[in-house]
Amino acid sequence: MAVPSFLARERIIARPGFNRWLIPPAALAVHLCIGQAYATSVYKTALVSHFDSTLTAIGIIFSIAIVMLGLSAAVFGTWWTGTAPALPCSPRPSSG
Repeated sequence: MAVPSFLARERIIARPGFNRWLIPPAALAVHLCIGQAYATSVYKTALVSHFDSTLTAIGIIFSIAIVMLGLSAAVFGTWWTGTAPALPCSPRPSSG
């Protein structure tokens, strides 16, 4: 079975010196900054009553949303780093 090009080993292996342990805390910080964790706790009861659903179903939807947000950051983060203009307050990682 052929591997899609976006999953090729050359694309998914981090460069030397890249610390992958920084990704989970950064992802958590982003989620907290956008208020997603807090917002769901505020309106989950309203969603259950409005859609005649259960807390479990709403929790699954929330989990899928968080996973998709993380995946989009993982997939498009490298694109953003390579194509977006560098801001003075956020230094671009060295390419070398």
